[in-house]
Amino acid sequence: MFLIIIYSLILILYGTIVILIPGIGFAGIFQNKKIVQEPPLHISIVVPFRNEAQHLEELCRSINRLNHPRDHFQVLFVDDYSDDDCLSILSILDEDVNYNLIQNPSHLGKKRSLQIGLESALYNWIFTTDADCIIPRNIFDGVSSNVDLSLGVALKTTETWRGIENIQEAESLLLAGITIGSAKMEIPMLASGANLLYRKEIMEELNPYEDNLDLNSGDDMFLLRSALKQNYRIDVRTQQPTHTVCEKSWDDYISQSARWAGKNDRVGLIQTNIAAWLVLLANLILPLSLITHFSFGWIMLMIKFVLDFLFLFLTALHFERFKVIIYAPVIFCFYPIHLLRVVIKIVNNKKKA
Repeated sequence: MFLIIIYSLILILYGTIVILIPGIGFAGIFQNKKIVQEPPLHISIVVPFRNEAQHLEELCRSINRLNHPRDHFQVLFVDDYSDDDCLSILSILDEDVNYNLIQNPSHLGKKRSLQIGLESALYNWIFTTDADCIIPRNIFDGVSSNVDLSLGVALKTTETWRGIENIQEAESLLLAGITIGSAKMEIPMLASGANLLYRKEIMEELNPYEDNLDLNSGDDMFLLRSALKQNYRIDVRTQQPTHTVCEKSWDDYISQSARWAGKNDRVGLIQTNIAAWLVLLANLILPLSLITHFSFGWIMLMIKFVLDFLFLFLTALHFERFKVIIYAPVIFCFYPIHLLRVVIKIVNNKKKA
């Protein structure tokens, strides 16, 4: 009986905090998709990168296609001591794109590269993305000038039918739903440095990387944490996600997931940590209910599957990525194994540190 109560409590908390609350916030965006047109902002786009020759070409082509006045944005590429030929690729940018290349004298890491880019930014609004991203044409449409930090989402997308890539796309859709939904409910849980827009002065005032420059990732979440502590105005953009590539191997996928998840302890954002633990417990402990209480376990797992499927369907509907829905049963069965391997990877990384 005690185990049944524990299983039920985990499922209730998971369903409420991870699915229902963000789901309500996300569902609200279907009521009004009208974009309010505002005067175009002057924006400095900062792209830190290292050894990204295989990806920079697509990013540059997407910059060429931006539907934003050319005299209203600049692009700052911060090369963190690359040793490939990625610099030559920048030549494909249109002649009227205002861009600068900053080369670090040594490998300084992403956060320091972002700071260096900000020091050279001409404009008050800063947009950050990654070198392996594709920026949509209208990404700056309807951006409100009445906020300090504007969250956006990045989707891993694939046009193939490979299981590993579609699983990643489904995961990114769910993370996008949590990002948008939780922000709409005014308890933002996630932020993505691949689609982040903010006022330059908040970085100068908050100095969010002061105590974590040793950590290679987490620039987005540390900024979100600092902005929340100081009650800065935060909103979320729902219509224009950046797109990035899926990892091609399971080892790379696990390493990336471990790197992203491993920063949560250092960030210390309560709502994010609670959600992360509930996702872990729901995916690892609830399957055990099949062993200890078989009939009850099946009921619990079916409830969780319905909750996950509805949230995935909602996000896939909004972003028009329907193919991934077919993989929902596979993802549901696979994800506990993936999370277990990620946890093992995080533990091993900490032992090596």
